[in-house]
Amino acid sequence: FKGVFDGKNHKIEGMYINDKLSANIGFFGETYGGVISNIILCNGYINGCCVGGLVGHCNNAKISNCENYNYIKAIRGGGISGSISNSNISYCYNAAYVNGCTTGGIVGTMKNSTIKNCFNEGNVEGGGYAPAGGILGSGNGWVMNDYNRGNITNSGTNTQAGGIVGENESGSIAISICYITGSVKSREAGGIVGSLSSTTTMTSTINCCYNIGSISGESYTGNLAGYISTVKILYSYATQRPLYRQYDSDMSQITS
Repeated sequence: FKGVFDGKNHKIEGMYINDKLSANIGFFGETYGGVISNIILCNGYINGCCVGGLVGHCNNAKISNCENYNYIKAIRGGGISGSISNSNISYCYNAAYVNGCTTGGIVGTMKNSTIKNCFNEGNVEGGGYAPAGGILGSGNGWVMNDYNRGNITNSGTNTQAGGIVGENESGSIAISICYITGSVKSREAGGIVGSLSSTTTMTSTINCCYNIGSISGESYTGNLAGYISTVKILYSYATQRPLYRQYDSDMSQITS
């Protein structure tokens, strides 16, 4: 899809797709340069590879004011989009269960994109060796002014889970003005992000975020971040210990 779609807040009900051998599955399979807004998707089920309640894969697209209530089961799955690249998602909402490998309440995987002003209330479950996040499963770019009330669990081996982001991949990520109230449970678990690192050109950051949910992990576990390397955590807090405020490049921690 390359055009402009305004759903005018209409509902699409009962969409059923069960094709786990196919990729890029959703109400729209793929969009390149498209603009999609104002649509509600509910009472459906989608199973496949790279699955979104709205769009399977987005490239250079803009999505806003969309809602998903469809059950998502996928390798790379998100309530709104399975994967996005050079795209912008804003003012979107997910209330559905998202289950699979590399899963997020809003987006599964992201490259050089922005997720802004989005809200997840659906539970997210990961597995295998892949991460899970309340807003984003894995990727790089910007996650801003988002919040998550869903519970995030990851039962796989050597996995990560975060209340906002599971892990960053192939680049740095900036997470700002985000909060969670749901629980996070994984081998590596963090209230905001499960695993976070930086590149040589950009430092990953957590800024002005907070967590009031419970965090449970077996390895690297923190109420703001699980495993981290050469990142900055600023003006953020959690209601339980350990409270990680800031790390320097050698990963020493300042607690209160």
